[in-house]
Amino acid sequence: MNFEIIQQYHDLEGNELKLRRLTGLKFSEFELLHVYFQEAWTNYFVQYTLDGSARLRKASVRKNSIFRDTHDVLEWS
Repeated sequence: MNFEIIQQYHDLEGNELKLRRLTGLKFSEFELLHVYFQEAWTNYFVQYTLDGSARLRKASVRKNSIFRDTHDVLEWS
C-alpha cells in the first residue's frame, strides 16, 4: 500500500513561506480564519456526522486520523 504523508499544520507553524504556498494565507490570516472555522466545525460535528446524518454518539478524533486537529482540516480544505 502507498500512504501519502499529510503535512501537519504544526510542522508549518515556523515556516510562513510553506504555509503560504499551501494555503495562500499569511500565518496571521490563517489563525484568524481558524478561529471561525473551528467554531463552525465543532458546532456541525456535535450534531451531525460527515455524511450529514444526525449524530448518535459523541464525536471524537481517532488515533489513526489523518487530521489531528482543526488546523489540519482547515489547511487541507
